[in-house]
Amino acid sequence: MLNQYSLKGSVFAQRLLEAQTYFVRAMLILAKDDIADNERDVHFVKELSASIRIEHIVIQLPEDLHKEAKLAVDRVLIRCNSKQYELDENARVCYGYLHMNSLESTIAFLTVCIQKYPKSHFFLELRGSLYDFLGKFDQGLADVNATLQLVPNDVMLLYDRAAMLRLVKHVALNETIAAYKRFFEYSPIDHRKVPEAYYAVASCYFVDNAPENNFQLSEEYYDKGIEAGKKQLPCFLPYESNNKLMVSNLISLKSKSKNIDTLPLTEPVIDTQKPQSRLTDPRRTDMIYSHRESIAQNRKILLGKNIVTHTVKPRLHQNSPASFIGLKGITLREMNPLKDHVYQGYVLSVIIFEQSPIVEPSIWLLIEDENGDLERLFIYNTPPPEGWQLIKHTYTYGAQLSILNPYMRMTADQKPAIRIDDVSSIILHGDIHNVKDMCRCCGQANASCVCGKCKSAHYCSKECQTLDWKQYGHKLICS
Repeated sequence: MLNQYSLKGSVFAQRLLEAQTYFVRAMLILAKDDIADNERDVHFVKELSASIRIEHIVIQLPEDLHKEAKLAVDRVLIRCNSKQYELDENARVCYGYLHMNSLESTIAFLTVCIQKYPKSHFFLELRGSLYDFLGKFDQGLADVNATLQLVPNDVMLLYDRAAMLRLVKHVALNETIAAYKRFFEYSPIDHRKVPEAYYAVASCYFVDNAPENNFQLSEEYYDKGIEAGKKQLPCFLPYESNNKLMVSNLISLKSKSKNIDTLPLTEPVIDTQKPQSRLTDPRRTDMIYSHRESIAQNRKILLGKNIVTHTVKPRLHQNSPASFIGLKGITLREMNPLKDHVYQGYVLSVIIFEQSPIVEPSIWLLIEDENGDLERLFIYNTPPPEGWQLIKHTYTYGAQLSILNPYMRMTADQKPAIRIDDVSSIILHGDIHNVKDMCRCCGQANASCVCGKCKSAHYCSKECQTLDWKQYGHKLICS
């Protein structure tokens, strides 16, 4: 198949075919038993390292040969005795690839390789990828940028750079989109990452929904992804993508909500008369304090690691209704917290009271309804890159949203929460309806006092600031 498409002029197929040829040679050499081990090991390392450098996705080592390959590479490294020449570098390339699953130790090994072979881009590129797997996105991005200095406009590096920019919280979306556009500029249309890159750009435009034409741009890039998927090599079909699924759901939801004025949804109201007694409710205090403890904990561990390490499989399936007609409003106190139940035909209108510290296994928010009741909200099935962007730009303090067919259930910690499995069941009401400068204690809008330390938390009074610091644990996250 690769030979056929190579003859048709596919640059990507030619690259894959070249890498595959080296890999097949390596396997044939490893299987030989009529030559001395030393000679066989040297030839094997030469062929395998060439395949890895060109396109490592073609490498499919059978389980019984994986250990033998590692032993051959180890023998060559011992023979080289850390002397600086081509065979040693090739053996290190093979060692790094074959030990990728041992993230920390392989990163340490690659760091030594980078010092020894500073002009070899492979070691920097692989270390950047492993940093990415560990959730150390800033370090990974730094390695990718350094590698691009050695091999400017390398297609896979351009893609990796764009993908990592999406994961770095302090990077603006327009910079990420520009990085993907640079990837498009140099990539052949049948490259395996082109459709995924188009879907990623579409999701970026959806997250950054401030400009009026961004929805249209999102649709355009989604369509480009569909077309690029049709041009993929047969070995990559059918083309699967979490970004594609998410953007498809969002486009469907946006299309439905164009006629929002005709829907029987009650516009959420900012109620400034919510009972003050709720502020000292023990369950509310526990939820907010626990949430902020998790945020503080997440800052101390590797970015990207999960705080919640497991989840209980839901007993029921939650999804968006086929039609908005006939939906009725519901509040948290009208839902039974002790019973797993999907409230079909109902809509729960809330504001976001606390942002999420994690994206896996779910986005975890605290929400408050019109009565001032607080509850946890877990949103599943959002890819991590989109999750971080949504937390940064969309699921923010004071954002108003409506949840269609809300699912109240008991979670793994035996406490109730709202669960969302279908992202299209969330309706975002837009910036003009959000609570501006929300008091981080009582939820009052236009709170004029600002925390003098973190400069981000707003309060409507000195009393609320004191309560938030002492009782709700703002001191845990104030920085």
